[in-house]
Amino acid sequence: MGEFGIKIVDDVTDVSSATTVQTLLSSKYELMKLDRNNNVSFQNIRIFFANEPPAPDALNTTVTLLYKFEHGYKYTPAIWSYCKADGVTVGGVTGTVYFTDNGTVGGSTTSAGASYATVQTGADETYCYIYITKFTGVSGVPIYMAGSALNFRFYVFAQDVGV
Repeated sequence: MGEFGIKIVDDVTDVSSATTVQTLLSSKYELMKLDRNNNVSFQNIRIFFANEPPAPDALNTTVTLLYKFEHGYKYTPAIWSYCKADGVTVGGVTGTVYFTDNGTVGGSTTSAGASYATVQTGADETYCYIYITKFTGVSGVPIYMAGSALNFRFYVFAQDVGV
């Protein structure tokens, strides 16, 4: 146990002999850090859909960039986001969906086809991105985003994705 300071294990594992794989948390690895001096490290982002994002023709997918911002690092940072999607309408039913990083904001499957809308987040050496992907099957029920909002809590960590 002398190689690092903290090990947390479940209540059936002996902490003194637990391997790193058996731990719930250990200080053997560096924890993710936010740079409090970089104002983009933690922010709230609201995307309101006044209009419908481009919808694909049947059996096609459309990807639309919704938002991007510079993160200020010279490498690809690790990111994490939490999203609350309000007001997405699927088959006449409007609802609220929660997800982290990448998630489905609406989906419909029938015997005749399927459709969905997903949101993806990502980063490169300059920017952080938020995209929406829409797919409509032959007879899929359309996913309507107009009038809905995506509310993000977005974190940009000081470490690169190699951590």
